[in-house]
Amino acid sequence: AFALVILVLEVSWFISIVCLPEDRRLFGIKSKAKLSPVWGIVACLTHVLCTRFFDIDWLAPALWRGQAATLMGFEALGLFFLVAGVDKVARLPICGRALAQLLLSRGWCR
Repeated sequence: AFALVILVLEVSWFISIVCLPEDRRLFGIKSKAKLSPVWGIVACLTHVLCTRFFDIDWLAPALWRGQAATLMGFEALGLFFLVAGVDKVARLPICGRALAQLLLSRGWCR
Protein backbone atom coordinates (compact mmCIF):
# COMPACT_ATOMS: atom_id res chain seq x y z
CA ALA A 1 0.00 0.00 0.00
CA PHE A 2 2.82 2.41 0.85
CA ALA A 3 4.58 1.64 -2.43
CA LEU A 4 1.45 2.51 -4.40
CA VAL A 5 1.01 5.81 -2.55
CA ILE A 6 4.68 6.70 -3.11
CA LEU A 7 4.31 5.86 -6.81
CA VAL A 8 1.21 8.06 -7.12
CA LEU A 9 3.01 10.94 -5.36
CA GLU A 10 6.05 10.60 -7.62
CA VAL A 11 3.98 10.43 -10.82
CA SER A 12 1.94 13.43 -9.62
CA TRP A 13 5.19 15.33 -9.03
CA PHE A 14 6.39 14.63 -12.59
CA ILE A 15 3.02 15.55 -14.10
CA SER A 16 3.02 18.79 -12.09
CA ILE A 17 6.54 19.59 -13.34
CA VAL A 18 5.25 19.39 -16.90
CA CYS A 19 2.07 21.40 -16.29
CA LEU A 20 3.18 24.22 -13.97
CA PRO A 21 4.88 27.48 -14.99
CA GLU A 22 8.68 27.73 -15.03
CA ASP A 23 9.10 29.59 -11.73
CA ARG A 24 7.16 26.93 -9.84
CA ARG A 25 9.05 24.17 -11.65
CA LEU A 26 12.37 25.67 -10.60
CA PHE A 27 11.24 26.07 -7.00
CA GLY A 28 9.87 22.53 -6.95
CA ILE A 29 13.07 21.01 -8.32
CA LYS A 30 15.24 23.04 -5.93
CA SER A 31 13.13 22.11 -2.94
CA LYS A 32 13.11 18.42 -3.88
CA ALA A 33 16.89 18.48 -4.31
CA LYS A 34 17.28 20.04 -0.87
CA LEU A 35 14.85 17.62 0.76
CA SER A 36 16.65 14.54 -0.59
CA PRO A 37 19.71 14.66 1.70
CA VAL A 38 17.44 15.40 4.67
CA TRP A 39 15.39 12.31 3.83
CA GLY A 40 18.59 10.25 3.54
CA ILE A 41 19.74 11.36 6.98
CA VAL A 42 16.33 10.70 8.55
CA ALA A 43 16.16 7.27 6.90
CA CYS A 44 19.65 6.35 8.16
CA LEU A 45 18.89 7.58 11.66
CA THR A 46 15.61 5.66 11.70
CA HIS A 47 17.43 2.50 10.63
CA VAL A 48 20.20 2.90 13.22
CA LEU A 49 17.76 3.77 15.99
CA CYS A 50 15.49 0.82 15.27
CA THR A 51 18.19 -1.79 14.68
CA ARG A 52 20.71 -0.76 17.35
CA PHE A 53 18.63 0.65 20.19
CA PHE A 54 15.31 -1.16 19.81
CA ASP A 55 16.79 -4.44 18.48
CA ILE A 56 14.37 -4.64 15.58
CA ASP A 57 15.57 -6.97 12.83
CA TRP A 58 16.43 -5.07 9.65
CA LEU A 59 14.18 -7.43 7.70
CA ALA A 60 11.18 -6.83 9.97
CA PRO A 61 8.09 -5.54 8.16
CA ALA A 62 7.61 -2.81 10.79
CA LEU A 63 10.99 -1.27 9.94
CA TRP A 64 10.26 -1.37 6.22
CA ARG A 65 6.84 0.22 6.77
CA GLY A 66 8.46 2.93 8.88
CA GLN A 67 11.00 3.67 6.15
CA ALA A 68 8.22 3.74 3.55
CA ALA A 69 6.17 6.14 5.69
CA THR A 70 9.21 8.40 6.02
CA LEU A 71 9.73 8.41 2.25
CA MET A 72 6.03 9.02 1.69
CA GLY A 73 6.12 12.04 3.99
CA PHE A 74 9.07 13.56 2.15
CA GLU A 75 7.48 12.86 -1.25
CA ALA A 76 4.27 14.57 -0.10
CA LEU A 77 6.28 17.55 1.19
CA GLY A 78 8.11 17.85 -2.13
CA LEU A 79 4.82 17.74 -4.04
CA PHE A 80 3.34 20.35 -1.69
CA PHE A 81 6.28 22.72 -2.26
CA LEU A 82 6.00 22.24 -6.03
CA VAL A 83 2.27 22.88 -6.21
CA ALA A 84 2.21 25.69 -3.65
CA GLY A 85 5.11 27.64 -5.13
CA VAL A 86 7.41 30.03 -3.36
CA ASP A 87 4.74 32.66 -2.67
CA LYS A 88 2.45 30.34 -0.73
CA VAL A 89 5.34 28.66 1.09
CA ALA A 90 6.58 32.09 2.20
CA ARG A 91 3.11 32.84 3.63
CA LEU A 92 3.03 29.74 5.83
CA PRO A 93 2.64 30.61 9.52
CA ILE A 94 5.62 30.72 11.89
CA CYS A 95 8.59 29.94 9.61
CA GLY A 96 7.28 30.16 6.05
CA ARG A 97 9.47 33.04 4.90
CA ALA A 98 12.63 31.50 6.34
CA LEU A 99 11.76 28.13 4.78
CA ALA A 100 11.21 29.71 1.36
CA GLN A 101 14.53 31.55 1.60
CA LEU A 102 16.30 28.35 2.61
CA LEU A 103 14.80 26.44 -0.29
CA LEU A 104 15.77 29.21 -2.72
CA SER A 105 19.30 29.72 -1.41
CA ARG A 106 22.21 28.96 -3.70
CA GLY A 107 24.80 28.08 -1.07
CA TRP A 108 23.23 24.80 0.02
CA CYS A 109 22.98 21.73 -2.21
CA ARG A 110 24.32 22.97 -5.52
